[in-house]
Amino acid sequence: RVEARGADGNGERPDELALNVKTATLAKDQDWLPAVEKLGEGVFLLFDAKMIGDWMTRLAACRRRLEDWLARQRTWAHLESVFLGSSDIAKEMPLDVKRFLAVDRQWERMMRLAADQPLVVPLCAPGETVANELPTLRAALEASQKSLSSYVHTKRVAYPRFFFVSDSELLDILGRSSDTTSV
Repeated sequence: RVEARGADGNGERPDELALNVKTATLAKDQDWLPAVEKLGEGVFLLFDAKMIGDWMTRLAACRRRLEDWLARQRTWAHLESVFLGSSDIAKEMPLDVKRFLAVDRQWERMMRLAADQPLVVPLCAPGETVANELPTLRAALEASQKSLSSYVHTKRVAYPRFFFVSDSELLDILGRSSDTTSV
């Protein structure tokens, strides 16, 4: 089962839109995958080898999609805090914020789908929305990340001391630049 926290469907933006799949759950997949593979051997093969092969393919694809989804979630959460959490960055990068808002709406739509369909295999099946949207979401998040890296680089060129600060710390500084006491 997959759980989408915060996607309550009441029309308001939830506080948190996150896929709740524990790493331990994915690690357990390594335990049951050989068990399913064993079904493809011996007596069970006589009953329905095609069905066993189909399930092995489905489960492997499902695992890959979940891992990809969780990776996109980490990127989305980082970018959300930068683009939507900082009014200064919103003023400096209005087109990028607008592009990220489209990504954010797409993310929210996917989380609502996950809340409506908590069973992971049908949710991640080929041809379903999640399977179709993950590649476009990946591309959009990478474009947002690239524009943010370019922005950070221009700030470093303007202020060479910023070369000694990590990207996340620099974004935090730039995001709170109007509050000089916290910087």
